[in-house]
Amino acid sequence: MLWLDLVFLAILQGLTEFLPISSSGHLVIAMAILERFGRQIVAPISVNVALHLGTLGATVGYFRRELRELVHKDWRTLALVVWATIPAVVVGLPLRKWAEEILENPWVAAGGLLVTGALLVLSYRFGRGAKRFTDLTWREALVIGCFQALALLPGISRSGSTIVGGILCGLSPAEAAVFAFLLAVPVMLGAGFLEALELAGQANAPLHFPQLLLGAFIAGIVGWLAIAWLMRWVRTGRLLLFAYWVFAVGGGTLLWLLFEEGTVGWL
Repeated sequence: MLWLDLVFLAILQGLTEFLPISSSGHLVIAMAILERFGRQIVAPISVNVALHLGTLGATVGYFRRELRELVHKDWRTLALVVWATIPAVVVGLPLRKWAEEILENPWVAAGGLLVTGALLVLSYRFGRGAKRFTDLTWREALVIGCFQALALLPGISRSGSTIVGGILCGLSPAEAAVFAFLLAVPVMLGAGFLEALELAGQANAPLHFPQLLLGAFIAGIVGWLAIAWLMRWVRTGRLLLFAYWVFAVGGGTLLWLLFEEGTVGWL
């Protein structure tokens, strides 16, 4: 794998994994555009594992205080996090096994970005709650988990949909964002574990450790900055601004795909 390709993927992963703009959607669309111009990036499974470790490290590092309190003091909220993760597990495992074509379809990714934009607009409309995530009921935590499960489709942002779910359950935007990132930890651990199992099953899989370390480092640093950026914007009520981006990218991608297929002949 080329070093430039690795840096591109690491920055894309670190930035879009945490901002409410969908890492999967941007990756699918970027790969489709590159392929259209005769350029293809194929990331070995080892690189995917490294990038996931980098973004997981950014999440754990940024929210280390909250995670420490969950483990040592607030077992009820820890149980809520585990409970809210169940929908993603129930939906994610079958989808990963049987719907690979859907997960890599740029049409689905573009449509998912438009859904993400609509969710962000919804959060702006109803973001008046003041509840803390430690006060969530079991039912509310499960509802938020269902919103997180939506993000298994490309284009729908995991952080965005989970934050919106929290806001609709009465959380303040900042509390909803923190809870969304706490929910990200078991999801990232699960995704990384599945990819590590896949890697272990490939006896001759390439392992270029300098590349893997660089990819994990870049994804982690960019991810940390992205989390800080998002938390600042959430606290200052600017979450809606991300909706403009996903509407533009999603709508622009749909127009490009229609043009490519000759459906829109006047472009």
